[in-house]
Amino acid sequence: VFDLNVTGAVLTTMVFGELLAKQGHGNVINIASMSSYHPLTNTVAYCGAKAAVYNFTEWMATHFNQNYSNNIRVNAIAPGLIETSMNANLTIEELSDFVSTIPLALSSSRILSASAQFLSFLA
Repeated sequence: VFDLNVTGAVLTTMVFGELLAKQGHGNVINIASMSSYHPLTNTVAYCGAKAAVYNFTEWMATHFNQNYSNNIRVNAIAPGLIETSMNANLTIEELSDFVSTIPLALSSSRILSASAQFLSFLA
């Protein structure tokens, strides 16, 4: 889980970041999670990975801006809770505590996709 999320974000940003730096503009959109800010119990690798993706995204935004161009945008989408097998065993108390900290509370793949499309068209 950790390698998939962190290494995936770092490697793809490195490969495409080189192209963005050469052309001086573009977008990087990473997928973080509200677990980056409010970790769930029993998901330490996932929460740690998503926190790392969030931190890496902030660093890359600063790095591109200071070293290449302020026309390269780097964002992370942090969706709310999407029902998966990973969170199926959470208690009502855990879910209530977590959902109360999220602006949209529950999310979906459609909301995630729409958010990515919106950010990609802001050029």
